[in-house]
Amino acid sequence: MSRNQAFKKFIVCSLSVAVLSFCLCISGFAAEDKFPSKPITVIIPLSAGGANDTTARILEPMSRDVFGQPMIINCRPGGGGSIGTELVGQAKPDGYTILFGHSTPNCLLPAMEGRSRGPGQLDAISRINILDSVIVVRADSPFKSFKEMIEWARANPGKLTFGMVGGERSWAGMEWTYQCKTHNIDAPIVPFDGGGPQISALLGGHVHAVLSFVTTFMPHYKAGKVRFLANYGRQRDPNLPDLPSTTELGFPPAGPGGIWKAMFAPKGTPRPVIDILDQGFKKMTENKTAIERMKARGDQFNYMSAAEFEKYWRQDYETFKKIAQSLK
Repeated sequence: MSRNQAFKKFIVCSLSVAVLSFCLCISGFAAEDKFPSKPITVIIPLSAGGANDTTARILEPMSRDVFGQPMIINCRPGGGGSIGTELVGQAKPDGYTILFGHSTPNCLLPAMEGRSRGPGQLDAISRINILDSVIVVRADSPFKSFKEMIEWARANPGKLTFGMVGGERSWAGMEWTYQCKTHNIDAPIVPFDGGGPQISALLGGHVHAVLSFVTTFMPHYKAGKVRFLANYGRQRDPNLPDLPSTTELGFPPAGPGGIWKAMFAPKGTPRPVIDILDQGFKKMTENKTAIERMKARGDQFNYMSAAEFEKYWRQDYETFKKIAQSLK
């Protein structure tokens, strides 16, 4: 083969590769434009019946109208939320398996222990909401106020049992550990994999108190089965204006705010897919019926876009790292 013929063959091959690459690129964009073309699985890293699960059930009916496809809710509890988080982290980054995570497995555990998945290990989609928690006891509990409970705990070291989703290595667990250390309280933490088991334990009398979402216990509060002692935060809950905050009672939280809940995708999910999911969840959180259903549970949406939440997420992660160091 002459040098001229070889050069012509090289040019033809190069053009063929370029055309093929262009076609594949166009095909890729076309595939993304069709997203979603099948159901979207939403992994919840906590048990059924908790705040993430009940919020997801409010969003789920809107998925066909918003995405054109249903969302399949799959609760995979364990490891303080790290098991479900890892399932999503290892899933194909195509937007069809996403995580409805929260502060503990996606911020606190990575910051404190270097496990589960935090910033840089998942792609943020949207923040759905953020809320404070409440300290809850059974309606027949001898503790009529937060002050009474603390006084009893100090007089009876090691006897007051506090139920926490995720145990010590959770947002609630970290906050309670901080309070015990700061105020010289000995009150053991009893761990649970989700809000459902936590509810059963409190109602069954297996723990004295819990620190949990308002939404998790609101139905039982309205039914007269439990009593709220305080709103765990820096101010009162607008939905419970008569309930004092722990800050005004002399027990300000260690962290800057409450627990957020957010949607995540496996790292490397295409940006057009993230944008479709983000805009879809934005529409859901603006739906009037969904807003009313959340309000009836004592909750509300606090949507934040992927870009906004990515920045917020990283800042929260750094805050948790500093708090973790202070507790050692």
